[in-house]
Amino acid sequence: MADVTGVSDCDVDVGALNASIAKLEGLLGRAIIDLEEDGLTLHRKVEEVISASDIKQVQELVKTLESKEALRVARVISHHLNLANVAETHHRVTSTRKCVMKGQPLKYSCEDTLKELLEKGISKEKIYEAICEQNVELVLTAHPTQVMRRTLLSKNNKIAATLAKIASSDLTPFERSEAEHELKREITGSWLTDEIRRRKPTPDEEAMGGFAVLEQNLWNSIPAFVRLLDLAVQKHCGRALPPGFVNIRFGSWMGGDRDGNDNVTAEVTRRVCYFARWITADLYYKEIDALLFELSMFRKTPELVAVAEQVSIKRKTSRPKYLTTLYKEFREGIPEKEAYRIILAEARDRLLMTKRKYEDLITGAHPDFNGSRESQKESYGHTYETVDELKEKLHLCYNSLIHVGAIEVANGRLLDVMRRLDCFGLTLVRLDIRQEATRHTEVLDAITQYLGIGSYEQWDENTRVKFLINELQSRRPLIPHNFPSTPRVKEVLDTFHVVALLGPESLGAYVISMCTTPSDILAVELLQKETGALKPLRVVPLFETVDDLQTAAKTMRNLFEIPWYLNRIAGKQEVMIGYSDSAKDAGRLTSAWELYKAQEEITALCREFKIKVTLFHGRGGTVGRGGGPTYLAISSQPPGSLEGSLRVTEQGEMIDAQFGQPGIALRTLEVYTTATLKATLSPPSPPPQRWREIMDELATTACSTYRNVVRETPNY
Repeated sequence: MADVTGVSDCDVDVGALNASIAKLEGLLGRAIIDLEEDGLTLHRKVEEVISASDIKQVQELVKTLESKEALRVARVISHHLNLANVAETHHRVTSTRKCVMKGQPLKYSCEDTLKELLEKGISKEKIYEAICEQNVELVLTAHPTQVMRRTLLSKNNKIAATLAKIASSDLTPFERSEAEHELKREITGSWLTDEIRRRKPTPDEEAMGGFAVLEQNLWNSIPAFVRLLDLAVQKHCGRALPPGFVNIRFGSWMGGDRDGNDNVTAEVTRRVCYFARWITADLYYKEIDALLFELSMFRKTPELVAVAEQVSIKRKTSRPKYLTTLYKEFREGIPEKEAYRIILAEARDRLLMTKRKYEDLITGAHPDFNGSRESQKESYGHTYETVDELKEKLHLCYNSLIHVGAIEVANGRLLDVMRRLDCFGLTLVRLDIRQEATRHTEVLDAITQYLGIGSYEQWDENTRVKFLINELQSRRPLIPHNFPSTPRVKEVLDTFHVVALLGPESLGAYVISMCTTPSDILAVELLQKETGALKPLRVVPLFETVDDLQTAAKTMRNLFEIPWYLNRIAGKQEVMIGYSDSAKDAGRLTSAWELYKAQEEITALCREFKIKVTLFHGRGGTVGRGGGPTYLAISSQPPGSLEGSLRVTEQGEMIDAQFGQPGIALRTLEVYTTATLKATLSPPSPPPQRWREIMDELATTACSTYRNVVRETPNY
């Protein structure tokens, strides 16, 4: 279990931890004895293996078991280890809480970090500005290392929550008895659940798994964390964070990463984005519905009154025909003096219709629906398509409450919803599109050959770049309407058409894997233009192998020297670096050093061109995939490479390890914030020249040895 909490200053109570593990394992043993025909025999065999004095004795015991017996014993031990992990996570969260409650210093906390930065002589104003400008995006990605089913992850969360409930000292005997029974039910349910996926999850199912973590935990963790951060900022900087402030947002590759996965099609991407909008509309519907009953105040500003009057008139004349929600409290209509409720009622109804619209698009309930704004309005009325539409009304309510002196009311649920809007938008996450560079080359080659102007694939780099820039600046279309294409080419073009349809509200970046040349980036820019993207996505090159990392800065310099491209990026550039493939290419040590140097070079280059760079770190959970403690990973980046902006992947089981339980999720958000803040305002010193020489020598030797083993060793 990864320790993301950083509580070494507040040690876990080992005695209490062992007691919890023993309790859970005891309940598991009782469940097995009761549920299995030979439960007692199986339980005793497991106890023998667990209590063995050394590995040799374990081996001897296992040799006496038949294959089926050994499998069953292994399954029980796997459940033991899983429950031990659940107990450990619970006690890490508990120890963090106790540390805070006792006023002891907590490593990497907002309180501890702000205090440390002030002691270093950094001004309050500079700290406040850095926090307000901070932008961290965590990108959730599916990965084969995610072996545990969502069902069992949910049960683990319930077991941890019940452990916390039982630890409470203010339960009545009845409540304690109910909690104990709940614990037994969850452990029994876990044992009777098949823990192995019997088929590979579809891209849609992978996306649903990511959405579940966002919906169940992060939806509430984000406003809670911002309140925690705001409290520390007010204490140490003397100012509150701005309304709607959020420094952490979320992206996803689930349903958008088609590199090497032909199952991720344009239709999958469209469907996943619609599903995300459907979930988000439902979540906001519940929040606005609660606000509707909470904001009963009659004092308001003239601006709010004017908008409420307009809303009232519109609601009387143009209620959508499908709107069927009835509220007994407002059967006779909302009183005119309750302007907040009038405005929120309209928002609630629009969210309901937004949810219904995307439900119909997902299920195909309206096959004749052509997606035009006219047909949308006829079927659903005014739905929410951009976050600013809803945000405008909530800010109006917020400012009115502040103006009339209801500050505490304004800074309650309403402010939480505003912060969720800034974090999740109307789409929960922004989906990245990832595709391999040669697929774009294949498309452009098919186009140029069809037009009779040569083979794009055979052209040298200079010829490609010249062609791409000319086409990007041209007003005429390049792709004919009757262009015949192979299924592979058609799928890539279909993806670009979906990109144009969904736009930047639903989508984040277009990531190009195995990017090696400027033409790889320009090709994506051209294909976006040709498929009608009015607001094209930012294009992000991914440099993965050691060779690509070594030439990354040169590739970007060649791009920056093209006036069209420099104008296109408007002073902002995102570059992704791959930890896993570089480690597979040259070994872990060489990979780490080349990644470090590439970041230095890219950062220096962007500074030269006055471009703000965001480095996108493609890290996994294991050490071989760039994994490790979050705080140390961020703190070890080259000085000046962060500047308050960070993008990083969270892969597979790390999503559940980092965000699977509310307490851990809150702590993870805190660690990302404080590590990025410290690396921005108090970065480490660059390594001395002698260290660089030693690292170069070590990296060369390590790479040679590694490649000799994996490439030259027979039968490896």
